[in-house]
This record gives sequence, C-alpha cells and structure tokens, in this order.
Amino acid sequence: MKLVKLKDGSTLDIKVNMLTLKILGDMGIEIDKAQSDTGGQIKLVARMIYAILYSNGKRLTEDDALELVPLDDTDVFFDLIEGFKEEVEKFQKKTQDRLNLLKVMK
Repeated sequence: MKLVKLKDGSTLDIKVNMLTLKILGDMGIEIDKAQSDTGGQIKLVARMIYAILYSNGKRLTEDDALELVPLDDTDVFFDLIEGFKEEVEKFQKKTQDRLNLLKVMK
C-alpha cells in the first residue's frame, strides 16, 4: 500500500472501493490515458485525490482536493497512479474471488 504526501502535510492512504471507481468513472477519468502536460496531470491528481478521499468518508470538494496537490513534487503523480493501479488490481482480484466462491456454493 502506498502513501502519498499531500500539500497540507497529511498523507493519503490509497484505498479503492466501488464508490472510488464510480466517482472516477462519472468524471470520465481514464488512468491509462494520463495527460502528459503539467496542467492535465495536476487536474488528474486532484480528481483522484478527491475520489479516494470522498469515497473513504472525507467530505470535500474538488477545489479542496486541488489545494492538496503538491505542485513541487512531480513524483506524487506517478506514485498516485502506481498506487491506484495496485489497489484496483487487488480490488478486482478480491471481487473475482468472491464471484468464484458464489459459483462454487451454487
């Protein structure tokens, strides 16, 4: 599990659940097609921070999330993407394991 340090000094524990995926899907975010320009990266990171925090119980706005993006650390973008992909893979595996268990029980 990756921790990403935010601008306010707090750390973001990347946790993915169904609501996280729904929020990102509703925003039209495709992680694999990350923008290469700095403005696009900042917006993507802000939206990911928003989705992760909001889906895990912290109520904030997208503007609040934008203020949390550390602009001086470009590694945050890659750490967040990498950590998010790892968590999505774990989530998908767990979901598939549950589906397989239900099939066995029938």
